[in-house]
Amino acid sequence: MKRSLKLLIFVLLMVFMASHANAETIDLPKTGQTATYATGDDGDLQKGVAWPSPRFTDNGDGTVKDNLTGLIWLQDASCDGVMAWSNALDHANELYDGCSDCGGDDEDCGLSDDSSAGDWRLPNVKELQSLIDFGEYNPVLPSGHPFTGVQSSDYWSSTTNADITSTAWRVYMSDGAAVSDDKSSGYFVWPVRDATAKEEGVSECFIATAAYGSPIKHNINILREFRDRFLRVNVIGKGFVRLYNTCSPPITDFISNHDNLRMIVRVILLPIVGLSRVALKIGLVSTMALMLFFVIVIFGFVRVKRNSETNQ
Repeated sequence: MKRSLKLLIFVLLMVFMASHANAETIDLPKTGQTATYATGDDGDLQKGVAWPSPRFTDNGDGTVKDNLTGLIWLQDASCDGVMAWSNALDHANELYDGCSDCGGDDEDCGLSDDSSAGDWRLPNVKELQSLIDFGEYNPVLPSGHPFTGVQSSDYWSSTTNADITSTAWRVYMSDGAAVSDDKSSGYFVWPVRDATAKEEGVSECFIATAAYGSPIKHNINILREFRDRFLRVNVIGKGFVRLYNTCSPPITDFISNHDNLRMIVRVILLPIVGLSRVALKIGLVSTMALMLFFVIVIFGFVRVKRNSETNQ
């Protein structure tokens, strides 16, 4: 029995290592385009990681969380009009909850998120483009998004054009095009910030977050995606998630305060993360069938070996 257990653990570790052979790479998300105009085009193949559902969460405090990237965006996408690039950088960086001259009806762009000056920033061009749904236009944002004041116009990014440094990249929210323009030009500003620990806590991967020390680690993203794709779509899975969310917070607190225990939990999570990654690649049913095959092979091997030893 001990030998079979060791073999099973070995197989689980091999699954984990194989699934993480390219763990340092990133998987690009889908573009959002589903209409096809030619065989082999984007709408036909629809390559990339599926977007979470819902894609966005209205935090109810003047901010919106993008559940794909984890970024927190200002809900009002045009609260202070157009401005030059340098002013856009300053405006975003000086935005905070309670600001008296930042724009909008209440002069702080409708914020009640307890943010401070310096929390917000002008997004880089990749962050700005991450909002785009290439299956939509005018504006080129996912259908049903919770943003307000979105203009089918240009928005500044914080990214300078390396070829002509007097220009910076802007994104046209009508069709998603990125073009550089002189920094003195006036375009809209859409501030963004990183999620706080409390906001990341919505991910509900409590124990894993305590073990890895951060809610945005690659392994936690795998567990989160597995939960959203396979558990939150059926009654049994939803029940398990509710039970986990109820029972895990006190366990999380205990783990967080013991470094040695955090390391042990990370080791325990290795095969779980590995199997979750495999399931995301080939499907849950195929993964369960693969595991059943391994178990049958292992116990069959042990049984043959025992019979062989008995006959000697």
